[in-house]
Amino acid sequence: MAAYHCCVPFCTSDSRYNADKKISFHRIPAFHVEPQRHNEWLKKIRRDPGPLFKVGACTRVCSKHFLPTDFVRTLTGKRNLKPKCIPSVFYWSKDATLQPPPSSPKRRKLRLQRG
Repeated sequence: MAAYHCCVPFCTSDSRYNADKKISFHRIPAFHVEPQRHNEWLKKIRRDPGPLFKVGACTRVCSKHFLPTDFVRTLTGKRNLKPKCIPSVFYWSKDATLQPPPSSPKRRKLRLQRG
């Protein structure tokens, strides 16, 4: 099974470290099937397709970026996204429940001893 990583900027969700399966990973809608919804997802996650980002078969958005009401449980307990859901929970949104991205490491000043 492939390892999935969330493609949302500053999100560190990774399926390799998801042993308890609390986080699910969801494909971005295909452009040729739902172009408007595809573009809405990219706009919401603040990603522009280009040389540094391409939407492929393994491109995923993790469940942390959806509201609990965006999911429906199957009889087997699997969480599926409702058909028209769009990611809406980000650290940059007003009602964000996610932690802000880590700040850049502070550089320590080295003191030179003269002697």
